[in-house]
Amino acid sequence: MIRNFFILLLLFFGYNLQAQESCLPIDFTYENTGVNMTIFITPEAVSLNTVMNIGDAIGVFIYNEYDELICVGSVEWSDNPIQISAWGDDEVTEHIDGYINEQELIWMAQTSMGLYNLTANYYPDTDTIYQINGISYIASFNHEYLCNGLGEIGCMDSTAFNYNNNAILDDNSCEPISTGCMDIHYIEYSPEANLHDDIFCITAYIYGCTNDFYEEYDSEATQDDGSCLTLICDAWEYEMIDCSSLSSSLCNSVDSCTWHTTGGGGGGGYGRSFCTGGVMETNGLCIIYGCTDEIAENFQPLATSNDGSCDYGELGELSFHNLNLQSQTLDVHLNCEYEVSSFNFSVIGISSDSIYGGASSVAEFEINIVEENNITGVSNSNQYINEDSGHLLTIHFSSYESEICFSESHITTYIGIEYEAVLDSCIIIGCLNELADNYVENGTFDNDSCIFSVAIISEYQSNLDSLLGLVNILQTELDYCSNSESNFSPIYINLKQGWNLIGFTHSIPQDLMETFHSINNHILLVKNNAADVYWPEFNFNGIGDLVPGQGYQMKLTQDIDDYIFPTIE
Repeated sequence: MIRNFFILLLLFFGYNLQAQESCLPIDFTYENTGVNMTIFITPEAVSLNTVMNIGDAIGVFIYNEYDELICVGSVEWSDNPIQISAWGDDEVTEHIDGYINEQELIWMAQTSMGLYNLTANYYPDTDTIYQINGISYIASFNHEYLCNGLGEIGCMDSTAFNYNNNAILDDNSCEPISTGCMDIHYIEYSPEANLHDDIFCITAYIYGCTNDFYEEYDSEATQDDGSCLTLICDAWEYEMIDCSSLSSSLCNSVDSCTWHTTGGGGGGGYGRSFCTGGVMETNGLCIIYGCTDEIAENFQPLATSNDGSCDYGELGELSFHNLNLQSQTLDVHLNCEYEVSSFNFSVIGISSDSIYGGASSVAEFEINIVEENNITGVSNSNQYINEDSGHLLTIHFSSYESEICFSESHITTYIGIEYEAVLDSCIIIGCLNELADNYVENGTFDNDSCIFSVAIISEYQSNLDSLLGLVNILQTELDYCSNSESNFSPIYINLKQGWNLIGFTHSIPQDLMETFHSINNHILLVKNNAADVYWPEFNFNGIGDLVPGQGYQMKLTQDIDDYIFPTIE
């Protein structure tokens, strides 16, 4: 009994000692480099495993030119046979990103218990080192515990604010301690502070009513606490009431008015009812002056009487459209939030000689041109220009300059609101082709005035001739494809013993195992571009369906002539 107790104690302390060895977790992500070796972890290896659990990571690694351990193939552990691809070095890239032929395979695993170094025990007559397109079978693994893999990257400066006690690699993220007031109830509150000290909290907010429309307004208050209750009135409005004119229900509802009933009773007389109390003032109505229009920028929700101070800002936009230099016309659009009763704007850069069309004509506005560039319009009836009307009018001009711009505007709505419209950008006329000698860099309207050098014209012509030649070639090929009966003939493939590279020629995906059923006994391995494999010996299909247009590597035990992809219904 005592002996068993000490064995358990030794195991307990041994486990905790092991768990305390800290290191960084390993990155099991990898790149598809286009060339690989296929490794199969057999059912035997899976059943003999004593360390790995479903979902744990296992992979092959190399040391790159910076002596960094990088993953070149990985997979999650499963309780089924497992296929893993070890990717080779891509010779096109400058850095080492995979194995070179005959390099030793380095195996590692990450489990919930920690990081392990693995030694693979391979089947006889199988590749034990990296070989391009090699095939290897693993019978079992030996596991060597390295560390817990729980270490973190972070700030290792114990004096820093963000010191990470679990960090084993510093990432230069350390932030100095910034002491300040972190209490939001003080004016000195600092959102940048990360360590609070009361000494920095000096001036507390003074809570009270901060709205000067109320009697409770406190000029010293710095934070509103909802205590504003009694409005300050700019004036009072009273109503005089004569009690004698009120009905019984109204009479009884007004202070100082009394309803009386006289007469009636015995003797057949008639009674009389009436309200007494004389003439008096009702309770006054509080008047607050300000802007009462909700659409105004300075709308005052507490105001009860409009004082004419409303400011509406910009309620619409004037813009240029459809400039035509041949017909010498230019459309002007007005988009206003409200119906328009009059407008006045100036356009510089053209000599206007007539105005016609648009919403102003429909509304029968009186239009005038003042000194060639100032245009006015006003309603002489009850008709207005609709809100967001778009096309306002068309200007005909006798001459123009290189820039056409709005200079000012005054728009009036049907309810008398006056505002200045947002003005469109200027139209800048000129050549907009960057290759031309007279290119206008900030131009917005091309007037077909571009001037090209002889060299540019020759280059354009040469490029055009090349494009036309290419179009002719493509058209010839298209005609051939459309008319050729051979396009629909079966495609025969001659497969050789060893490795073959084939493309799936059907137009829709198809199950791989059913497609290769007729030659299955001669297939050693099929791989796709992602290094997923079909391994008939173990009835393992990691590819699934064959995909139209994709290429596959296939290793055969013998030659197969005139193979045709069957159609699987």
